[in-house]
Amino acid sequence: MNWFYDPHIKNAYADQFNFGVQHELNSTTTITANYVGSLTHRANVGGMYNTALTPSPAANPQSRALFPYMIASFYDRSVGFADYHAFQLAMNKRFSNGLAYQVAYTYSKALDENDGFFGAEGKNVADPYNPRASLSPAGYDLPHILTVNANYELPVGQGKRYSTGNHAVDYVIGGWQTNGILTVRSGQRYSVTDGEDQANTGNTGWAGYEQANLVGDPNAGSCPNGAHVHTAGCWFNTSAFAKPARGSFGNLRPDPFQGQRYWNVDFSVFRQFPLWSERRRLEFRAEAFNLFNTVIFAPPNSDINSQSNFGVVNSTANSNRIMQFGLKFIY
Repeated sequence: MNWFYDPHIKNAYADQFNFGVQHELNSTTTITANYVGSLTHRANVGGMYNTALTPSPAANPQSRALFPYMIASFYDRSVGFADYHAFQLAMNKRFSNGLAYQVAYTYSKALDENDGFFGAEGKNVADPYNPRASLSPAGYDLPHILTVNANYELPVGQGKRYSTGNHAVDYVIGGWQTNGILTVRSGQRYSVTDGEDQANTGNTGWAGYEQANLVGDPNAGSCPNGAHVHTAGCWFNTSAFAKPARGSFGNLRPDPFQGQRYWNVDFSVFRQFPLWSERRRLEFRAEAFNLFNTVIFAPPNSDINSQSNFGVVNSTANSNRIMQFGLKFIY
């Protein structure tokens, strides 16, 4: 395969704009609301060019190419467009009385025509001569994102609300702090594609340019194997999709569907033990990532030609729980 780029290719640029208001609830707590927008112009659009100008069931797509005497080649142009709009709401409490926290929520929409360098996020234009026809949710579009993090110093030990009155015991049980981070977000975007050159344009079918036809409700019913939808063995109703007719593009746009909603909790406990001087301390940390060992499914196999695996989830979007302990001497 040959790979070229437009000799007149230009640098991409973005117009960014935002507006926000902030209100102080008390001396340590603020609430902020922001609108954030970004319009990207001249983004890279890759893919196969000198393919047939239009889909057709005619046998030889090369005869319908812009330059029939040349083979189809990978080609990159700076003609792409993307936009992002978001509403962001955050509450932030600075550390006081042993507690600090932040709650942040983002509602957003991201659209593009092609995800990065030759579909780096798994999305390619169906018609390279009309990339705007593939404008759809970006592979990185996550409409809802909620994060909550907090740091809490336990009110135990010498000089705290709860004290044993014994310096040795207070030294051991006092000064402990906890950290927690909760993340909840929408699932990852994915397309249902036909991994063949069903449009018969001479494009590479394995690139996933051809979308399937939607002919039913993918969230209702069950798979032929009897499994219910939104399970690992049947994430969507496979009978809701069909191959496009030979010589046509599918009626779906890229990335219309979302995988399983993602959520995760990380948690840590730590303590600094002062030694024989203020400069020398011993710090102990215990940390757990994916504290509850939650399993989040990755997007399913979505090539309609994969008869045995179509609609089946074969991997996860997160890792198993990891626990680690650390001891650090600070001097």
